[in-house]
Amino acid sequence: MHLGAWAPLAHGAIHNLFVGNLLPPASIYGLEFNDETNDFKIIKNHTADASHAWITFDVKPLRPPSYPMLLGY
Repeated sequence: MHLGAWAPLAHGAIHNLFVGNLLPPASIYGLEFNDETNDFKIIKNHTADASHAWITFDVKPLRPPSYPMLLGY
């Protein structure tokens, strides 16, 4: 599939992408692309001493979600 097919799904000026490999040294790179400036940079590099077959991402909100219907508002 061509990457241009995903263009209609991308919203916002800054996009984050994670890429990596499983061969030693195993690494995950956090990349950032800015639509407005066409700037592409490495944000973070997570390198391990050995390879590992399982990679887990956990995305938590910066603040807890509010549920007004549960609080009676």
